[in-house]
Amino acid sequence: MNQVRLSGFWITRARQAIKNVISPCLFCKKINNLAFKYPKVTNLPKNRVNLVQPFRHVGVDYTGAIHIREGKKDQTMYLLLFTCLNIRSVHIELMPDLNVNSFVLAFIRFSNLYGIPTHLYSDNAKTFLAGGDILEQVVKSNQFLSKFSRYSIKHIKIPLYSAWVGSCWERLIRVVKSCLYKVVGRVFLNYYQMLTVISDITNAVNSRPLTYRCAENSSLEIITPNHFIKPYVNDSLRFHEEDGSMLTKNLPSRQLLVKTLSNRDQLLEHFRSIWFKEYLMNLRRECKYLHKVPFVNKVKVNDVVLVKGPPKVKRPFWHLGRILELFPGDDGKVRSVKLLRADGEIANHSLNHLFPLNFHYLMIILL
Repeated sequence: MNQVRLSGFWITRARQAIKNVISPCLFCKKINNLAFKYPKVTNLPKNRVNLVQPFRHVGVDYTGAIHIREGKKDQTMYLLLFTCLNIRSVHIELMPDLNVNSFVLAFIRFSNLYGIPTHLYSDNAKTFLAGGDILEQVVKSNQFLSKFSRYSIKHIKIPLYSAWVGSCWERLIRVVKSCLYKVVGRVFLNYYQMLTVISDITNAVNSRPLTYRCAENSSLEIITPNHFIKPYVNDSLRFHEEDGSMLTKNLPSRQLLVKTLSNRDQLLEHFRSIWFKEYLMNLRRECKYLHKVPFVNKVKVNDVVLVKGPPKVKRPFWHLGRILELFPGDDGKVRSVKLLRADGEIANHSLNHLFPLNFHYLMIILL
């Protein structure tokens, strides 16, 4: 505007005139537009608050490479973590490689211990370890389908470059890696030594308290993931009163078994009650945005948007994309969409990685 005035021209309502010229400019929108707003924290999803059995809803991910030494040879291996989304317990498998067969064998071992999960959540990043969508290939492979097709395991991938969606298991991966670095350091262990260390780390992580216990509270009942996985093993739990019903030595064998099962169910129900009253109630502070300004879904099917690329790719090189499908959550708010990018790939992206261009799909522009 100053340049026009210095040239000897005076335009009435110049600001509005300039805005009218700039606003339809596609290149300006690609550079200046802000991303769609991401919905604030809302109620936890159902699979996080309905505790039926541990490891029904599982997040799975690999860690980076670790090295073990067998004789004079070094071998590269990986850690595969299964994380329960309800009680934040972990199961760790030591993997020799990243191929489908190794994952299927590890999944069978996991299922033999904890049962077959109903939902399997995984990362969807293209930079996932070796650069491939390994878990997607595994779940769609013939080896996996032949073993688990009749169990109707639902595989759910989080959106691209949206690690916060899988924060439940990503955070525990960091805990496991931190323990591993502190215990192993620069020492090269053999296979069985590493297997034992991983077992110790698993037990330590699953023994962490789920809730905060203040110093004024004299109760020693602290709920941990191990209370649900191994209810009889933990000797740190103390009851206020001795339960004489646990002494069943003089009962006949059948009655003894029935009584033992009944006591186990009572223990699990007791742990579930503590989990609900302390752990879930402790998460209420995360719902501080529930009563903020109402969120409005502004994204629509067939909208053309600018798709944020990988971290090292600058904005002028981001792809355009056409929205194919919306994925509303339990609260009706859209947080991710399926879209067709200009490079021909179809993928799921988070809403805050999409930049509106304010016009619907035009094939000639996308191509």
